[in-house]
Amino acid sequence: KWLIFVDNKETGTRLEVLLNYLFRYNASGRIRQKRATFIFSGMNKTLDALACRELQNLTDNETFSSDVLIATSVIDNGVNIDPIKCPWLSHIVINQIEKTTFLQMLGRRRLLDSETVNVYIKITDPRKINTLKHEYEKTFRYLTNFRLADEVYYKSVGAPTANWDGMKAVSFVSNKGREQVVKDFWKYAIYIKPSGKN
Repeated sequence: KWLIFVDNKETGTRLEVLLNYLFRYNASGRIRQKRATFIFSGMNKTLDALACRELQNLTDNETFSSDVLIATSVIDNGVNIDPIKCPWLSHIVINQIEKTTFLQMLGRRRLLDSETVNVYIKITDPRKINTLKHEYEKTFRYLTNFRLADEVYYKSVGAPTANWDGMKAVSFVSNKGREQVVKDFWKYAIYIKPSGKN
């Protein structure tokens, strides 16, 4: 069995269709049941009934019945695959370069002392990694400036007198930096969907 993690719904849907098309016949030439199942957040219980059953099976029993289970990060945290209940899972594909998410995905399958699982990872172009690194650094700088925009520290600028302590309040972020924070706010804003009753 295979467990394949994908980055998005579109990739998962295309992969599910392709695998089910390529392996639609069994060794005797008969049409077989669906071999690959894609699970993702927001599945429709009617349209994605098989996928919903697989997710329920994973949640309740820590196993799955498909030959290939394709998933987004919907199962990267809190869902485990039991090696005793699902001993046939021996291939895991992870298409993720972010360390925490990668480790969460890898940790879904627990190992027994004597077992081996093949893990396939995406080899990413170093230029893409550098681009992501620069984007993260830029976002971090913005968030730091946002946090410090109204903060000040005190700097000694002269000798104290009876009416003045010789200190001046200095902003951590320059006026130009504050203007940039306001200008870039919507680019870096984090949206949190309010939780409502179902």
